[in-house]
Amino acid sequence: MRTMRDEEQLAAAAVEVCNEWTNLAGMATALKNESETVPGIHAGLIDGFIVCDRALIMFLCGGQNCDRDHRDIAPQDFLRREWWPEDEEMDQRLRGRLAVMARFSAHLSWNRVLNTDAVLWPYNLLAWETTWSMSCFVRQLEQVQAATAPTFQEAERRVHELLGPRGRWSVSTSEYGAPRSGQVDRRCRVR
Repeated sequence: MRTMRDEEQLAAAAVEVCNEWTNLAGMATALKNESETVPGIHAGLIDGFIVCDRALIMFLCGGQNCDRDHRDIAPQDFLRREWWPEDEEMDQRLRGRLAVMARFSAHLSWNRVLNTDAVLWPYNLLAWETTWSMSCFVRQLEQVQAATAPTFQEAERRVHELLGPRGRWSVSTSEYGAPRSGQVDRRCRVR
């Protein structure tokens, strides 16, 4: 059961989520210039990027199976109703990314040594996909005239400034999360 938060708590939570969002964009931008970073710093940027993206995906969509931890900040806290990205393919794509992140970043696993499959992280694309979903959430905040909407709007402006123009990309991953109940399973669809 979710605890109803007061306006002061919601304002602080909005700052926390927005900081994560702007950090994601900043790291994606820094990672575009791989040749300009020291190897150890580059690895730290990758780990930081994955941590931020994971946190935002968990905020937006919940876990791989749509589950949410009642202790985590969630869109419902701001909107007073359950919310996730309406685009079911994007929702599944973001949640599907969590498994890949866990396999390659969460801990020093044997999978890092034994799995020789290449994992390409198109950081700017991943940041744009998460940003697209965050922007959908911001539009919902605007519709309900949430007191936290200006905080999210300013973060959105800053994120767009950091990321620059969105390039022409296809989809980021072939791994999709499970469909929410009542949704069509599109994990096998190829573009």
